[in-house]
Amino acid sequence: HVRKAVLATPVALEPFAHLLISDFYPDDVFDGIMTMWPDLELFQRSNSFSRYEFNFHVGHKKLPKEDLEFWRKVTRVTNVANLAIQQRLSSRFGEKFAIYVGRDWHSIVGANVDCLPTSIQLATYTNKGGLSPHVDALRLLTNAFVYFSDKDASVVEPELGTVLYKSKGMAIPTNWPLERKATAPFLDKAVVSAYQRNQCLAYINSPVSFHGVDEYDIGDRHRRLLMFGSLL
Repeated sequence: HVRKAVLATPVALEPFAHLLISDFYPDDVFDGIMTMWPDLELFQRSNSFSRYEFNFHVGHKKLPKEDLEFWRKVTRVTNVANLAIQQRLSSRFGEKFAIYVGRDWHSIVGANVDCLPTSIQLATYTNKGGLSPHVDALRLLTNAFVYFSDKDASVVEPELGTVLYKSKGMAIPTNWPLERKATAPFLDKAVVSAYQRNQCLAYINSPVSFHGVDEYDIGDRHRRLLMFGSLL
């Protein structure tokens, strides 16, 4: 199911190469993840007061064995999707490498880009939040988020989605903390990946792959994501 979903999705090129994949997981897998979502006390508070993360590479020790087996199955399914995402985006890998080594990047990097899948990671946001425009960690070649909205599949919430920005000449090598007012002159909002049940945003993480989340206040509600990617 996940491989077909990825392969059926057209690659969008603006503002950078990305996929917006609907109906990402089979319904039973999606519902299972929602049911098995760990309690908030098992999450670690991240770089924002309203953001909490659960990384299975470290956090698996906190889970009961029966829960851990479920998440291992989710990891295997997600790794299949991850390979398909690499396949779909491979012709655009120049967005990652050319900015460092030039237009002849293919002869330098080679046809086979060696990657490892990242550990799947959960994130949840509550109350007031938002993320300033940024790129991801340098070693990530591709990154992806699956939205776990508690709303019906027909409900689309762009105000809680991920904003993709078009760079006007600015490039940043890795995930530095940047203030909105500092980046605003150099970025234009281009695309919004709306927060919607079982939608996946996948993209090449290059020095110009700026993305963020507008400021919001959702009270006691939780904005949930499952994240995965390809590590160089």
